[in-house]
Amino acid sequence: MAALVLAAALRAACVGARAAPLVSPWLGGARPLALVCRARALCAASDAPRAGAPADAGSADDGLAGAAADADADEWAALGMAPELLNAVVGTLGHARPTPIQVRAFAAIRDPAARDVVIAGETGIGKTLAYLLPALDALLVEAAGADAHAEGTTAAAAAADDEDHDDHDASGRELRGALLVLQPNADLAYQAAAVAAALLRGTALDGGVLNLHEPHEFAAVSRAHVLLGTPPRLLDALLAHAERLGPRVRCAVLDEADALLAGSFKVGARQKYPVEQLLLALRQERRARAREAADGAGADGADGAAPPPRPLQHVLVGATVPAHGTRNVRARVDQLFPKAAWVQTAGLHSIVERLDVRFVRIGGDGDGDGDGDGDGDGAGDGNGDGDGGAGGGRGVERARDEALAAALGTRADDGGGDGGDGQTLVFANTLPAVSRALVVLEALGVRAAPFHKNVPVSERRETLARFAAGELRVLVSTGLAARGLDLPAVGHVIEFEFAQNVVEHLHRVGRTARASRAGRATCLVGPTDADLARAIEAGLDAGTGIEGAVSRNRSFRHRLKRSSARAGAGLELARAEEGVEEAAEDSARPRG
Repeated sequence: MAALVLAAALRAACVGARAAPLVSPWLGGARPLALVCRARALCAASDAPRAGAPADAGSADDGLAGAAADADADEWAALGMAPELLNAVVGTLGHARPTPIQVRAFAAIRDPAARDVVIAGETGIGKTLAYLLPALDALLVEAAGADAHAEGTTAAAAAADDEDHDDHDASGRELRGALLVLQPNADLAYQAAAVAAALLRGTALDGGVLNLHEPHEFAAVSRAHVLLGTPPRLLDALLAHAERLGPRVRCAVLDEADALLAGSFKVGARQKYPVEQLLLALRQERRARAREAADGAGADGADGAAPPPRPLQHVLVGATVPAHGTRNVRARVDQLFPKAAWVQTAGLHSIVERLDVRFVRIGGDGDGDGDGDGDGDGAGDGNGDGDGGAGGGRGVERARDEALAAALGTRADDGGGDGGDGQTLVFANTLPAVSRALVVLEALGVRAAPFHKNVPVSERRETLARFAAGELRVLVSTGLAARGLDLPAVGHVIEFEFAQNVVEHLHRVGRTARASRAGRATCLVGPTDADLARAIEAGLDAGTGIEGAVSRNRSFRHRLKRSSARAGAGLELARAEEGVEEAAEDSARPRG
């Protein structure tokens, strides 16, 4: 019956069926109450409401000292997670202490009264572990209860949990829980899958991680406990394995949620987007099974009724959740998950203090030969809006090439490329610009490689491995590398072309200064970038966060639109088109 229910829900989603969002908890066993109380005590000092944030959003700044910031390895244990996870996170992954966002997210997700959760905080603070650890802990608790039940020694709480929920398919076979992790591109799916596999190694769920972008047997989907991929891949998996997968899903994570929901702002076409289809299908499947259980109870009495389905939890994760503009991600999240608990940092939409950002103006002196004379104090000169004279475009490009070399601190005869900053990540807006930057780097003798949607996924993985091993000094990318990728060796980010919007800028510069390390970002600002760059600088100088600099001033928006040669640059704060591109399939691409 479960297969028919899910198949019907998926068909309804794909033809545009509408349903109000269902918010429900995900109970992971009897253990969480004590650990939640302990976790709340650890971060109590950071729980004061933040101005403009939801009533239950915390205000902890993950860069500030506090009770949680002083945590050591014992604080991992204090969360109450499974010992196998504790050993993996400390011993295998080498994280001696949790970050405040990880402490607070663990408490929110594993709360016995758990509901949907939004994890929102600046880049580089450990959000992947913040959602993986509590989600995997819940699966391990459930698996332990199932094993004990099979041996006839189930603890009272686990037994009660088994009796209260439908854990078997139509054939009576036991179903264990599953976690879905939606990513905007294959590269992030590979990265998160590697972390999940490391955490589960040696546990009862060892080998249960499936990256849907890797070759796999058909039956592997129904056996997996953690499935990762873009929304189209996960939607296809649900269609093909309705009976064995749908009822097992306990939690669905939307990592880089604002990118995944990029198509949700087109109300008329919303039901065509795979992420919306998948969320709707999961909700409808739960509702249909709940109705079936209720109907059975009414017809046969309580003893003959089917148990209700286990509740479904959604976790949304992101470094940017814009609340203004035509793509208001915050409004869409509130619409989908109105009762979600927010775990939010005070540093959201800000740049961490340990990151030195420098704006270097190029080609703005009227003749197109800009001097690129950033003053090194994070301010830049930013005094002109000049369009350049005749031949100004060529002059700007020459200045851009020279500024790239200067930012790298290289000469054609030194073969360096790091300027003392470690490895460098260079961003461009277009594929031709990536090629141009690579030509400049080749002339300088710098070991570099491209990273963009036209490079096959297998080659991108190899490039990232070479970069991580130090074989490449520079990676030149479109926005594909801006979101989520953890590249610890990157000490310097260069915007060869300035970001087209605020959100993209935040994600780009967020590839360095991660995990409490220092970093540097050099942003080359052309004549058409001047207004957006000044707005970002103003937000940094005022300490109000970047989004506030351009969120509500309509006259600024109109002036920026007139002065920018790139239509709409910086106006739609949540749009990061290159950041959600994927070689084979775009997670925001509609079907039908």
